[in-house]
Amino acid sequence: MSTTWINRGHFYAPHVRPILVDCEFQVSASDTGGLGIVAGSLRGQGVTNVFMHTTATPGKGPINGLLNPNPAAGYAYIQLSDNFYKLYMTEATLRGPLSGTNLAVDATALTPGVPYVISVLGTTTSADWLALGVPPGVTPAVGVPFIAKVSGTGSGSGQVQLQSASGVDHIELVGQNSLTLGPTPVGGSPNVGGFILVAFYLNTTVTAPTLGSTIRLSFYMSQSSVKVDGE
Repeated sequence: MSTTWINRGHFYAPHVRPILVDCEFQVSASDTGGLGIVAGSLRGQGVTNVFMHTTATPGKGPINGLLNPNPAAGYAYIQLSDNFYKLYMTEATLRGPLSGTNLAVDATALTPGVPYVISVLGTTTSADWLALGVPPGVTPAVGVPFIAKVSGTGSGSGQVQLQSASGVDHIELVGQNSLTLGPTPVGGSPNVGGFILVAFYLNTTVTAPTLGSTIRLSFYMSQSSVKVDGE
């Protein structure tokens, strides 16, 4: 039975020309590209570059050649692909890397009730993965999470890993980001697009996310300078 959503595909807000911008990337301070993220990991709509701390020589963004300012560990400098008027809301989803230790599913290495992530599909059959805990109808693949039902299947070469933590618990904006959302090109510079600076925190301390962590950021923006009541 399919779900019938109440708003029937419409999203209403008391803002003029609201835009939702989102991106996803993987943290890597030792990346060879000098951007502080895994090369090719930046995905999403409306974001040109993400710059984080790198221990390599700072590199240039792949889209417009802007040089990574190499922010200190624990910060991310996001360049948007367009200019905006106002930032209404920021949201972050954090996912830590896998543990790095493979557990064979043909043994008794799993603990029932504990979440695992498929790291090696191997020769383990779909039926075996189903017995292990992969939900019915979900195709087993590397990256699929599930809750273990049993400690092992006794067959197949599939492997799983535990999920580790990102090492941070929230993000905060740095400064008045509305002042950096509409930069003017200088001297023919092609670097058009607003900037948002965020800090990653563990409690009250700025902390670099664990290497290999995946970060998803969403920004709810206004593309118009027209104001409505209450703004």
